[in-house]
Amino acid sequence: MSKPLLHLDADASMRALHTALVNRGHDVTRTPNDWMPLDASDEAQLLGAIAQGRCIFTFNIRDFLVLS
Repeated sequence: MSKPLLHLDADASMRALHTALVNRGHDVTRTPNDWMPLDASDEAQLLGAIAQGRCIFTFNIRDFLVLS
């Protein structure tokens, strides 16, 4: 089974977390990047992650419950 592709939203986008996950072999992107600006809304981050085939990783669960 392959590992899921992950995206750290702006709320969880700590460089140290990103680096630790990448160093352990995970395919992880983070906000900001080429396809997601730092000021992107929660909805834009969720839709962007979906468009990239990625699971979104966030600490901001309450806001994302409304979007699901």
